[in-house]
Amino acid sequence: MNLSKNTMQMTETALMAAVMAVLSTIGILYIPIVLLFLPVPFIVLGIKNSLKSSVIALVASALVATTLIDPILVICMSLITLAIGTGLVVSEKRKFSSATILGLTCLITVLTIVAMMGALWFITGVSFAEVVGDFINSSKELTIQMAEELRAQGMLMFDHELFMENLEQTAHIQALIIPSAIIMISFLLTYCSFWGSIVILRKMQIKRRSVPKLERFALPNNVLLGFLVITMGIFVVGELDFIHYEALVWNVVVLVSSVLFLQGTGVGLYLIRRSPIPKAVQIILMGFIFLFTPYVFTLCGLIDVIVDFRKIKKMGNGDRNEN
Repeated sequence: MNLSKNTMQMTETALMAAVMAVLSTIGILYIPIVLLFLPVPFIVLGIKNSLKSSVIALVASALVATTLIDPILVICMSLITLAIGTGLVVSEKRKFSSATILGLTCLITVLTIVAMMGALWFITGVSFAEVVGDFINSSKELTIQMAEELRAQGMLMFDHELFMENLEQTAHIQALIIPSAIIMISFLLTYCSFWGSIVILRKMQIKRRSVPKLERFALPNNVLLGFLVITMGIFVVGELDFIHYEALVWNVVVLVSSVLFLQGTGVGLYLIRRSPIPKAVQIILMGFIFLFTPYVFTLCGLIDVIVDFRKIKKMGNGDRNEN
């Protein structure tokens, strides 16, 4: 009996290792969005069998992937997968709420990325900010080159000086918001991994946890007070002048706008799904707003914080009824 069980676990570990190797290869070489779900096999195997099996599968997949991909990229992906997977598996086995699982795992992921950045600087002497800065500058130069070609052909339909000024400002802001970008990427990776693993585990009839729906996302009641405190804190920091004030302001603005955008998107989904509009039209309408007027979602999120359109019962710890 035990021999059969061990054989089954070894087979599942080998299968998940192969799946992760394929996902990482496809994600790096062809379809980057696939990387959002790279930790899913790790999580499924860890919850079904054990965290040890997941780690073995991850190491095996990394060894296979290094034959096709840059080893440094493989190591980075493996460490992030390990952080997300371990956080979700341990939190799930301890039966934490979904909100706690997402928040804790996101924090672990952020700390892992920061540690990787520190290791990169310590080993190579090159900071992550410099790498990102070079990438932003390269993208800017490529855009300038394309604009110059269009201008030479008389196809540039807007003011060249204004375009260059906006491009410089955009590149400057992109360099400043690296910290908030890391947080948002960490949350996106965590949510996609959590959602993907829960879907598969429910299909396998192993877990029946439900993933929090975006239309039920709502910030705590006291979030406005929190925003006020943050604003006052920014003002104090600006007066003390001991850190980069502009970078702080932009990162806070991006993070606050992002959470309000999520809440506004939740409001939009809630209202549209309860309307008599055909589903195809609903998708087109949401896509149009998302692409062309995203600030509408942010504004809706801010109003919902005050008015509570959806009448969602908000608990003190920010958790939600998932049913």
